[in-house]
Amino acid sequence: MVGESRKWGTGAKLAEEFGLNYSTLKQYGSVVRAFPLCDRSHNLSFTHYLRVMSLPVGDRKAWLERAEKEQWAIRDFRLALARERLHGRHQALTYARSIDPEQRFPLVYADPPWKFETHSDLGKEMTSPDLHYETMTVDDICNLMIDGRHISEIAHDNCALFLWCTTSNFVSHALPVIEAWGFKYVTQAVWDKQKTSTGYVFLNQHEILIYAKRGDIPAPTFKRSSVFSYPRTKHSAKPPEVRQALEQMYAKFGKDERIELFARGEIPGWTVWGNEAVQDDTDPGPDGKEQLRLPGVVHGNVAPVAPKLEEAVKEVFLTDALKRHKRSA
Repeated sequence: MVGESRKWGTGAKLAEEFGLNYSTLKQYGSVVRAFPLCDRSHNLSFTHYLRVMSLPVGDRKAWLERAEKEQWAIRDFRLALARERLHGRHQALTYARSIDPEQRFPLVYADPPWKFETHSDLGKEMTSPDLHYETMTVDDICNLMIDGRHISEIAHDNCALFLWCTTSNFVSHALPVIEAWGFKYVTQAVWDKQKTSTGYVFLNQHEILIYAKRGDIPAPTFKRSSVFSYPRTKHSAKPPEVRQALEQMYAKFGKDERIELFARGEIPGWTVWGNEAVQDDTDPGPDGKEQLRLPGVVHGNVAPVAPKLEEAVKEVFLTDALKRHKRSA
């Protein structure tokens, strides 16, 4: 009946006759023309055929055969098609990165050495980040340059940013950095450390992993819980399982698409940058120490990490701090 204008009149009149939306009727018509009734399988519904109409003509038959073989219901078929489209977008972004002369990254993972105020004397003497490594102000991080290029210039036009911050500096520190780097805040996950620490109001037990984006970065191909529950290890070190989750979420990406800023070592499958990052391709810095140089992109320019205290000195220092805390309690 579809298209028989002489018998049924205009498409709008036909839609009214059958109680259908006109655009829906047009879609039905496209299915009928592409798949005559004699060519359709009785194991598949009309909606199965409707779903493949957005695919290239050469791919439709293969998907319908797969749907019949797997006995996919409409919901399963729709999800399979959506996953395939998502994988295709990730693959397209990987190709775009491969021909990008500026070698920009569509995935940025960063754990900045935030400098923030410590309220208690005990915190200043025991837990302040300044005791463990050289910290950076918000302005320093906002204006971070890598081999003469701002972070916004090494991030691809379509890029996902995963940025670590603490519960106390989310608004004051992290959001300005996200904006300065050219991203927009979207959502967040948390790392449950499974054990409480110090805190001015609450005893801190978690840190925040922000997800921000720029451009039209596709959603991850794998989704997991927003809570990462792993015990903490050395000061400020993040669970490697979080990085592994990102690798699952963006499985099409490799070293050329993923960069970790302020990395603590060489990481297979990632481009890394930071004072503690170690790669074969290094150059001596102005102080004679090796600094990371990424292919055409990165050369470290953050202040050198503060030297570690001798273990014996640290033990005496912490013991003395605990004694003073007990006396003041």
